[in-house]
Amino acid sequence: MFCKILTALVLITASLGWRVCHSHRHCTIHNDSLRRYVLYNCSNSKLYGVPHGIPANVTEIDLSYNRITRIRSGNFAHLRNLSRLNLSDNRIGSLELGAFVDVPNLRVLNLRSNYLHMDYESFPRGAFKNLPQLQWLDVKNNTNRYPKPNENYPDEAFKDLTGIKELYLDGLNMENSVLGPGFASLKTLRLLDFSGDDGRCSLKKLNKNVFYNLRNSQVEHLDLAFCELYKIDNFTFSFLPTIKTLDLSGNKYLGLKRLGGVFYGLQNSSLERLILNATTSPEDRTYMLYSSRVFHYLQNITTLKHLTLDTNFISDLEPNTHVYVEHLETLSLADNTFLNALKPAYDLSHLQHLKYLNWSWTSRSKPEVQFKQQLRRGEYTFNCVAPPNLEVFDINNNKLQYPLNHIIAHNATSLKFLNISNNNFYEWNGPWEVVGSSFQEMRTLDLSGNRCSKISETFLYNFSTTQFLHLQNNKLGHSDTITNGSYPSPFPWLVNLTYVDLSSNDVEKVSPILFNNNTKLKTVVLRNNYLTSEGLTLDLKNVSFLDLAHNNLDSLNEKMRSVLDDVQSRERLVDVVVNLAGNPLQCICETEQFFVWMQTTKVHFVDQDDYQCTLKNGSIVSIKQLDAIVGHLKVTCASRFTLTLVSVIVSLVIVVIVAFAVYYRFRWEIKYFFYKLRIRRKEYEKVHGDDRHQYDAFVAFSKEDYKWVYRQLQPNLEDAEAEEDRLRLCLHHRDFLPGEDIEENIIQSISQSRKTVLVITRNFVRSNWCYFEMKMARMRLFDEGKDVLVLVLLEDIPFREMNETLFHLFKSKSYLEWSDNQRDQDLFWKKLRMALKRNKVVV
Repeated sequence: MFCKILTALVLITASLGWRVCHSHRHCTIHNDSLRRYVLYNCSNSKLYGVPHGIPANVTEIDLSYNRITRIRSGNFAHLRNLSRLNLSDNRIGSLELGAFVDVPNLRVLNLRSNYLHMDYESFPRGAFKNLPQLQWLDVKNNTNRYPKPNENYPDEAFKDLTGIKELYLDGLNMENSVLGPGFASLKTLRLLDFSGDDGRCSLKKLNKNVFYNLRNSQVEHLDLAFCELYKIDNFTFSFLPTIKTLDLSGNKYLGLKRLGGVFYGLQNSSLERLILNATTSPEDRTYMLYSSRVFHYLQNITTLKHLTLDTNFISDLEPNTHVYVEHLETLSLADNTFLNALKPAYDLSHLQHLKYLNWSWTSRSKPEVQFKQQLRRGEYTFNCVAPPNLEVFDINNNKLQYPLNHIIAHNATSLKFLNISNNNFYEWNGPWEVVGSSFQEMRTLDLSGNRCSKISETFLYNFSTTQFLHLQNNKLGHSDTITNGSYPSPFPWLVNLTYVDLSSNDVEKVSPILFNNNTKLKTVVLRNNYLTSEGLTLDLKNVSFLDLAHNNLDSLNEKMRSVLDDVQSRERLVDVVVNLAGNPLQCICETEQFFVWMQTTKVHFVDQDDYQCTLKNGSIVSIKQLDAIVGHLKVTCASRFTLTLVSVIVSLVIVVIVAFAVYYRFRWEIKYFFYKLRIRRKEYEKVHGDDRHQYDAFVAFSKEDYKWVYRQLQPNLEDAEAEEDRLRLCLHHRDFLPGEDIEENIIQSISQSRKTVLVITRNFVRSNWCYFEMKMARMRLFDEGKDVLVLVLLEDIPFREMNETLFHLFKSKSYLEWSDNQRDQDLFWKKLRMALKRNKVVV
């Protein structure tokens, strides 16, 4: 029975919410002694109430994203050190009196996104009475949960916020109401935010007295963005003399052209920043901004430095716009519809104090037809006149589609950041010419996203001070100056370059000289390209980060590894970091040295343990197992090396044997042509086609047979009685040139003689020189296709004593045989003369 009663009590306790006493067990405490705060974090813990037992020393409490419905009196009474309290995203519907009693140091209170209404039921009088240090209060995004009709701000509850500096409220319909007299106590208020972009705001209409009770406050920032405003009285802002920032963005039914009178009340203010984004209604599309009407009352506000006019369908600017906003330092005209993006630029160049100009996303901008044709033909010169103190110029995403050819920059002496990204400047030819000291302060140049496929070597000539260069998302992989080392690099002028991004450019290889002159370059981004190991060889002298992620690299080649090691050895205080993520690394013998290098190098790799490589058998392994991978490759590749070495040696032996066999088979042909070549180089031989020869016959004989040659052959042929029977013989003892090689003399003599006479004896057969002369004479037969051999047999020689060549000659040619008979000798000389005279040219 007792157990049943106990169980029932537990259930009743749970249903009444008493479980909050123990909910703090789900909370955590974080103590930061350096920053001197103790955070008690109970966020997203399914709490239905403020937990008990919170340590007294906590300085911050986070109770957000729970199910708390009510803040009861004394919930935080003992927390005198509490400075920040987050109660956002609960179900709080009301604050009891004394809810924040005895927390005198509370400075920040967040009640955003609850069920609080702007009435005295949710905010009873005195709800904030005991919070003298409260400086920041957020109660936005409450009234949109369960809105009540005719809500008005409970100013009697807010009047106790005497130290408040920033107040975030939902914007109630103020058509017929004002901020009540309780707001007059908020003399320290600096920021008042009614905006509806992150809450609820439906102010609709602001009458002239809506801010009357804030006339003695110090409001500097007023945010009325996205408040469904359609009308503001001319005197509405006259009670905010200290205002510095006014945001009217997103009130499209105000109409930019009707805002001139609204600014009447700002004439005597200290306004510095005016934000008017998206304040033009759809009916006002393609609207010319008549500055003389809109900004007439702002003309004398010398403190106005910042003006934002994004998304207002502005198609053109009235001439002399600069007269009304001449003190501006920043101007944004992004996301408008300028019919000619270049036309208003000249007028804005008169803004002497302008430092920042945003002209991006003017998507309707189109050059005139004639101008467009000139651009495409490269005949137009851009004369860009910048405000003299402009530091940042942003014209990205303007759909400007033409080549960048001749550009002249005037007055850009202070320009530090130029963004012309995401257009369609498809060729960068240049040159950029500068007048005066333009571009001398340039630090960042962004040309990304232009689909450019060509950059000339002189395009960046005048950008020597540029440090950051963004070229990603183009097609520069098709430009020879980027990929081909035979073309000059476009970057040598950038001597101060420290960062370059060439990612997503269809790059398959890079020029080895691409960054040779960029000695200060620290970061190179080449990710998302098609680089291969063979196509990546860069001279990076001081690089500290090389991003090669998502390419086609199977490894890094030896040259690239050496470059990185050299940089790391010099930069002892800075780690060289390489990113190879997403590359198809290959764990094969050809890349073994790369993985050995990864083991030993001091170069660091981004997320190295996430890398994978493919083995020869197709399996994929993690680089986490690098030691095992290297061990496997050493074993596998060592055996492969042995096999390869044996194969190479065997192949070389075979090649040598074949070469020797070929040489032996054609040795005489080789010798003949070799000596012929040498003779021709010495210009011994006559011009090809001349059939005149110095000699009628070259006589090849053994020195042992010289008596027959001198006593018989020479007198009978050279000293014949009849002049027509006289022949000029080439005899080696008489006609060889002294000082020349014997082989060359033989070849030269055979070539200069119409015929070659072989005086064949046993001495001839035994003589090596006679054999050489016979071979060379026979080679001439093959070379010139002429019958130049005459065989003279002085003595009978059996065929078995002849060498193979002589044997074939006797088998294939007729020959003259010497006889001691005088009668036979006469016939012998007659036939020999006839053989030698055949084909002789008569002079």
